[in-house]
Amino acid sequence: MDAVNDYLSELEEKNIVSIQYATSHFSTLNEQIFSFSACIVVRIKE
Repeated sequence: MDAVNDYLSELEEKNIVSIQYATSHFSTLNEQIFSFSACIVVRIKE
């Protein structure tokens, strides 16, 4: 999550088009695995 926040702090808010977060998890006998992802769509000036 820190990497996503660091990246977002470098962008101008007006150039952020969309942010979509997804989480997932599954269990084995002795542990639980959690996954987090983010899709960030930004406007790039040419």
